[in-house]
Amino acid sequence: MNYLKHALAVSAVSFFATGASAATYTFNLESTSYGGDPTSSSSANSFSITHGDMIGTFTGRYIENPTYDVSDKLIGDDSIDALSLDRWRFGAGIYNTTGDRQHTVDGVGYHDFVEMAFEFMGSAVDVTLSSLSFGYIATGYSNTNSAFELILDTTGNATINLGDMLVYSGNAANLVDLSGLGLVGDVFGVLAGEYGSWKLKAATVDYSVPEIPLPAAVWLMLGGLGGLVTVGKRRQKAT
Repeated sequence: MNYLKHALAVSAVSFFATGASAATYTFNLESTSYGGDPTSSSSANSFSITHGDMIGTFTGRYIENPTYDVSDKLIGDDSIDALSLDRWRFGAGIYNTTGDRQHTVDGVGYHDFVEMAFEFMGSAVDVTLSSLSFGYIATGYSNTNSAFELILDTTGNATINLGDMLVYSGNAANLVDLSGLGLVGDVFGVLAGEYGSWKLKAATVDYSVPEIPLPAAVWLMLGGLGGLVTVGKRRQKAT
């Protein structure tokens, strides 16, 4: 009888363990020589960072002439893969052409942006973007400033492109708190505003792991154990 009680207790613990849980992930884009997170995979203009079951992929791209309609949808030129996205002290920067050696994410001529995509256990998932951290903010240099914009993939094509939504405009700082804005998606673009120039140092996202439903076999097992306990109680009363 004690065994049955123990089995039921274990089953109950397993049941409650399947509930949803929230986790926070911070991706440090600085060079690993300066404490940045290790790269789990990379290409010429992209790299990924893995934290447990969460993967953040960061890609360097640019837009030649970004413009927006009255609803703040991006209607300018289509986005283009940058030559490279590299990691330095103070964060990641972009070379968009062979003649661009600024090594920042800048909005001078071309408008650079870092595309951020998130996966959990191998599948794209919606996360909440809660903060961004910037480094090497090149204000006052060649007429540059700290302007940046956030664009959300609203077309469902897993990339930032025409038809996507501008959701925030602001000025880069060592830390920008976005937690009150409710920015939810699986792909974001952090775009340099007009004459903006900075490096993207870190991105923090929150993710709620969905509740995992118990399979039918487990419910049958719980029902069977409950029946055995009932039978055991009846036998005890009979004796």
